[in-house]
Amino acid sequence: MKLLFLTLLLPVLALAQAVEAPGILSPGAERQRIQVERDQAQARFANDEVACYQKFAVNDCLGKARMIRREALADLRRQEVLLNATEAKQKAAAQIARIEEKSSLKAQNDEAARRLASEQSQAERQRVFDEKAAESAARRLKAAP
Repeated sequence: MKLLFLTLLLPVLALAQAVEAPGILSPGAERQRIQVERDQAQARFANDEVACYQKFAVNDCLGKARMIRREALADLRRQEVLLNATEAKQKAAAQIARIEEKSSLKAQNDEAARRLASEQSQAERQRVFDEKAAESAARRLKAAP
């Protein structure tokens, strides 16, 4: 039983360290690792179940094996939920960045359009001023003889 406990404890400790240091594996690799460990837990349970049927106290042995499997699977599920939450946060942050970039580009385009309209308006005012100045100079020339 101690050997079984140690074989189950070591992967759990390794998983705890992996969860404490996120970013070591890519999300796909992390999901694959979780699935492999889930399959290993199921295989251990199947082996324990076969071994339990060789013992006198079958139900007690099966109960312990189920408890061990349930704890291992619960830990893996917790890691999977943590991974899902991390991915959701990353996707949300990426979406916000895209929206901000898009709105920033829109703001830049709007500012450029306002600047262009202002320059065109200023050029039109300057043209009107130049025309009036030319007309005034022409009137003065006519009136001066």
